[in-house]
Amino acid sequence: SDNTNDNPMFSGSPLHIPLDGYDPNGDPLTYTVSISGADASKVSWEIIEGNRSLRMHVGTYGEMVFELFEGRAPRPAGRVIELAEDGFYEGIIFHRVIEDFMIQGGDPTGTGSGGSTLGDFDDQFHVELQHNRNGMMSYAKSGDDTNDSQFFVTLEPTRFLDFNHSVFGILVEGYEQLASIGSIPTDGNDKPTFDVDMSNVEVFTDTENAVLMLSAPEGTTGAVDVTVTATDPSGN
Repeated sequence: SDNTNDNPMFSGSPLHIPLDGYDPNGDPLTYTVSISGADASKVSWEIIEGNRSLRMHVGTYGEMVFELFEGRAPRPAGRVIELAEDGFYEGIIFHRVIEDFMIQGGDPTGTGSGGSTLGDFDDQFHVELQHNRNGMMSYAKSGDDTNDSQFFVTLEPTRFLDFNHSVFGILVEGYEQLASIGSIPTDGNDKPTFDVDMSNVEVFTDTENAVLMLSAPEGTTGAVDVTVTATDPSGN
């Protein structure tokens, strides 16, 4: 799928694959996975469940939907949910965009130095959540344990940020929108030359999309075929 950006799965670094599903009747979808090939026994999989999602409408670019990792990163995911439900992000711009790196937003002052009235919270890392592909949603900060409201979304793998910044979500729908925002013109301070703002951000339970996590032990090599099947309540 082109939304994976052809990222390989590295051993010891679980890869999250967005499953962008759609049911014309709006019914919930169920996903099943099978892995085949000579190396199939080396790879394990899990459909990540029990998380809420974030729907973000950005300017003229359209919608992006992120599944949040509430189960593994409850502190950063919980902060974003609290702010979104309070309407905090509406009208806030992406103040920093670096092509082939990331887009960053969440500062009401639009300068990169502002935040919310909730104050800082401590970092929270999970060994399975790494900056190993595009679309990973993670917290921006000025130093250890200074997370507040600013976040970024990766445009490429940024492994040097692993276990320094708190990953708390992944883009499941809207990769074209992410790429478009990531390529807009910027000034010498990496600020877009025109405002790109979040006009609406809402928390919801996504019953159509999902996230598949693939993993393999350190030192694993080889290739496998992964088949994902989406089924509606009628068995289609």
